[in-house]
Amino acid sequence: MPKLASALRRLFAPSTRPAGPPAPRRRVTLRLESLEVRENPAFPVTGANVINVVDYGATPANNSDDDWRAIQTAVSDAINTGRMVYFPAGTYSVSKGIEGRKYKDIGGQYLPDIYTSTSTLSNLVVDKGKEGGWRNRMRLLGESRGSTTILLKDGVFTTDPSGYPAREDNPDRTDYANFRPNAVIYTGSIEAGAAGDQQNDVTGTGRDAFQHWIQGLTINTGSNNAGAVGIDYFVNNSGTIRNVSIVSGDGQGYAGLRMDRAGSYSGSIESVSVTGFRRGISATGNVENTAALNLVTLSGQTEVGIYVGQTVLAVEKLTSTNTVPAIKMSVDSGHLTIINSSLTGGAAGNRAIDNAIGAPVFAKRVTVGGYGTSYYGPYYTTGTGPDVARTGSIGELSSYGVEHVGTADDQAGSSVDFGADIPQAPSYSPPSSADWAIVGPRLAGEGDDRPAIQRAFATGKPAVFLQSGRTYQVYGNLSIPASVRLFDGLGSAVQFTGPNGRLIVSEGSSNPLIIQRLRLDLYRATGEAVNHSSSRTLVLRDLDTRDSEPSGAYTTYVAGGSAGTLFINGITAPRFNFRPGQAVYARMFETGGTVIDGASVYVLGFRSEGTGTVFTVKGGGRLLALGGKVGGNSSSATTIPAFVVDEASGSKATLSFSTQPGSGGDYTVLVDSNLDLSDNTTANTAEILFASETPGRGNGRKVALFTI
Repeated sequence: MPKLASALRRLFAPSTRPAGPPAPRRRVTLRLESLEVRENPAFPVTGANVINVVDYGATPANNSDDDWRAIQTAVSDAINTGRMVYFPAGTYSVSKGIEGRKYKDIGGQYLPDIYTSTSTLSNLVVDKGKEGGWRNRMRLLGESRGSTTILLKDGVFTTDPSGYPAREDNPDRTDYANFRPNAVIYTGSIEAGAAGDQQNDVTGTGRDAFQHWIQGLTINTGSNNAGAVGIDYFVNNSGTIRNVSIVSGDGQGYAGLRMDRAGSYSGSIESVSVTGFRRGISATGNVENTAALNLVTLSGQTEVGIYVGQTVLAVEKLTSTNTVPAIKMSVDSGHLTIINSSLTGGAAGNRAIDNAIGAPVFAKRVTVGGYGTSYYGPYYTTGTGPDVARTGSIGELSSYGVEHVGTADDQAGSSVDFGADIPQAPSYSPPSSADWAIVGPRLAGEGDDRPAIQRAFATGKPAVFLQSGRTYQVYGNLSIPASVRLFDGLGSAVQFTGPNGRLIVSEGSSNPLIIQRLRLDLYRATGEAVNHSSSRTLVLRDLDTRDSEPSGAYTTYVAGGSAGTLFINGITAPRFNFRPGQAVYARMFETGGTVIDGASVYVLGFRSEGTGTVFTVKGGGRLLALGGKVGGNSSSATTIPAFVVDEASGSKATLSFSTQPGSGGDYTVLVDSNLDLSDNTTANTAEILFASETPGRGNGRKVALFTI
């Protein structure tokens, strides 16, 4: 045991640190089974405006206590402000679910903030203007999922939550008081508009459930909770569950992760494991819902690993170890793309992927073991098809064959491939407080926050944090030096108020730069938010951009002549410009108007609500875009294509997507292989894929696989 002895000597050796202020506290976990000494990442719990649940009375060292009210109060104070709610290492026991809405004390009880003021519980009256108390920006962060657990007490949720309450049009809204989700964590949406005019005040469904982040936690649903859900997740535009484990204490429970509420939805699920439950992940929703699953592990389910309804689901690096089916498509308006995954442990009488309903499915490099049938449903493979049932591992198949421009070939065969191990975004966590700077206040005479942020950059610290939930006014550019490896907004916003303000990444470094948990506001109609001209690798994660001009045509990101590799994870931002030779890896990317000029771009999960072309590929560029929902073209010029791929320049694209009409109708042209859009007529079938050539999906269309 030499490694163990050495680790113990280092752990308990007398300190040689010179006298002075105490060193920052560090938690160390000794894992005997792997003989590793592992340190959890440090985080600015103090000094950065973060809400700490311990300060609200939560007691992670005492599992017999009920921490629900302390945690719910912290969430109630933080929600919709942008502030992060932090959970130090430990186990937090709760007797109720933690809800993404305001709570308050009413007549001695702690209840959702949906009632008028009253001194007794006998005359509670619903205030219809409070929108169910639901709010957006629920941001929960644990010290690490290996050290931080929210534990549901036993016997709390024993009833199976088969559905949600129907929308109620009764003006009294008496169902408010009766609805309590069966989830340990439950997110919702605030709805703008007149009082009582919200989409669904009762269940929190709406179109303003922005930027819910759940990261670095373990959710344990305890025992005797057959109706429990780990996380009931509803999010609009962008939101992330990352580095999270969801565990059933006794294998029971309805679902580990539930994404069943209908709405305008796009979520990034990354590095998540689910153990136990009837369904590991339930993703029914409606035809507007989109989600990307990356590095997800499922095991111990009793009904199915992933249950897919109308959601467009993009899956990469799924590891399912189950005897039950790994994935079941329940309606033909669902959409599944799965690549580079492993589905093993199956029973001989079960199907790994059950698509008997005939939904659009594209699968590539899927290892299958134990199952009698690896895929059941209509499919084509290279050189054959259509077939019905397949055995063994899957090289490549498409349930609807392959769409082209100007050909009638139904056999599968993608033209763009990034291989079995597509690069993942790098990460960086500062080892201690000595490695970070927190942006301070303005000094006397400073009219904006730019000098304060640049001072923090100039400290030489590898990590720079903004104050959580704050809004920073910046006049001019922010230049990020090579010394900075992490710029973490902690849920804050930077408003560029000058005529040309932007983030500039121009200095080279072998260390990647990560910009995360930040909103960028441009108070102008044109220009870009991020200018990347350095060869340095850049990661944009959990970002949102917007401008103040209703008719604005700003660009989120512009790659300069030597811009390095770019990673995009869970962001909402229009108009990216990628340069020749650049490599781009995007996972859950809500965008529109993006130009790929000679770059190689991989996209897992995408969504668009815009009025124009989503991706334009030219200059010999390559695009692999899998699992997208393209919003309807609300422009009157319905001949504007959803995708443009300039075949004459040698550009190539492999696409898997569905469409859903917007307010002005759906796209009539899905793909144009020519940059000249003036000839988009029904007669030009040699260069165009028209929507009418593809199968219907509700009011939209579905394309399991397109290649050019």
